Amino acid sequence: SCLAYAFITMFLCLFLMRFMSWKFAFISSVYFTFFICGIQCVVGSGGNPLILALALFILFLSFVIRYEMRNKWIILLSAMFLAAVLLTHINIFVPSAYIFAPAFLIYLFLNKENKKSNWSRYSWFLVAFLAISMPYLCNVDFSIITPYVVEWIRGWINQSHAWHGTAANFIWTIPIYIARSLGLTY
Repeated sequence: SCLAYAFITMFLCLFLMRFMSWKFAFISSVYFTFFICGIQCVVGSGGNPLILALALFILFLSFVIRYEMRNKWIILLSAMFLAAVLLTHINIFVPSAYIFAPAFLIYLFLNKENKKSNWSRYSWFLVAFLAISMPYLCNVDFSIITPYVVEWIRGWINQSHAWHGTAANFIWTIPIYIARSLGLTY
């Protein structure tokens, strides 16, 4: 459990060093880990695998940004990191896929510098990711999803974790939701 928080600090620092000096990256990552209530509240709820999955996803992003899938070992390691996110906690993997996959595909289509070799590298990445994840994906038991379970999950989310806004008031309710979840200092 403690290593999950050490990893999120280290991997976030590694990611941020791509965009700022190591001093600011270190201060920001320590601040994020220890002073954001959304991260620290997970300790008491038993959601430490969620933090570990978030750390692994940050590692995956920093690895892809830094090395850009240049060779087969980078492709394999990147696929392993993303598979580790999926296998650790699906609540990080699914939202990340919804957010980053469409943005990444749009970037690939609009980037004029992309060549066929880039597409083949990303295809190999997808194949490696699926191969690593396949034992898990083949053993998912969908029979446990009953109407009772779905309603229980829906009630739990709506009472404790859900954004309670609408499309008409999202401009102010989403910042309030984020501030309540992560703390005003975020």
